[in-house]
Amino acid sequence: MFRQLGGGRVPHQRSLLGDGKARISPELRAGQEPDFGQLVSDFLERRVGSEGAQSRLGIRLDKIYLGLVLWNSAPAGNAAKRQHPSTLQELAGQLARGFGGDSPLVAPTQEGDIWAWVSCPSESSIPPLAVLRARITPAPGVRVSAGAPRAGLDGFRRTHYAARAAAALARPVSRDVPWLHDYIDAAVTTLARDAELTRMFVVSALGDLAGSGARRATLRETLRVYLSVRGNRAHAAQILRIAPNTVTYRVAQAKKLVSDLESGDSLKLRLALELACRANISTS
Repeated sequence: MFRQLGGGRVPHQRSLLGDGKARISPELRAGQEPDFGQLVSDFLERRVGSEGAQSRLGIRLDKIYLGLVLWNSAPAGNAAKRQHPSTLQELAGQLARGFGGDSPLVAPTQEGDIWAWVSCPSESSIPPLAVLRARITPAPGVRVSAGAPRAGLDGFRRTHYAARAAAALARPVSRDVPWLHDYIDAAVTTLARDAELTRMFVVSALGDLAGSGARRATLRETLRVYLSVRGNRAHAAQILRIAPNTVTYRVAQAKKLVSDLESGDSLKLRLALELACRANISTS
């Protein structure tokens, strides 16, 4: 039996951890195992309240959750090139360890995807996706779409739907998108296919920061990395291989050049920076 979940059907089966063991509530170990697929479905569709989510699914208010969708880039009809769901589950376990989180809660879908949630102690403890892309080599054709980390019960839902949105955007450009990506990565890959329209967008969003020259390119790259790690100066310094104080200085200089930085449209700014710095868009 399967239950429709807004585009993905989750089988009525127990959740599996990265080590292949079932997560079951302590009070149920001696009896029948809970139907985790049904529980996940009911919680996402708000048919299970907060008490049920905490006691039966183990979702905690004090945890940060990171939603993942693991999928095959090969078409469904090409069985020879598609990885088995167990391979995706193993990768979910690797990613959970890489993110510094607990063993993931996972739910396979009928389409062969794996929906996963990783619980982490804090948002600041989660390394950037770029770091894990360099550390982990997935099986050929595997892609992982990540949501933004969110807290508590509502965060469990929100990060999942963000991961699914990223997957929907990434599937048509699966050959070009990074294997581990978020919505911004997928949007950049999609938009960069039209160089002229992309250049116009970058210039409009970045203002003077879109100018030519090595210094402005350095400032754009620093601000891009800084925003991609959610303003974590230490993480940005690690990726850029510069001192944290240098990150602070460059970010301050970059912000002076962005004309509409106070508009609050952080998504637009991040998109423009990713396009300018990673898609080789000429802004002169």
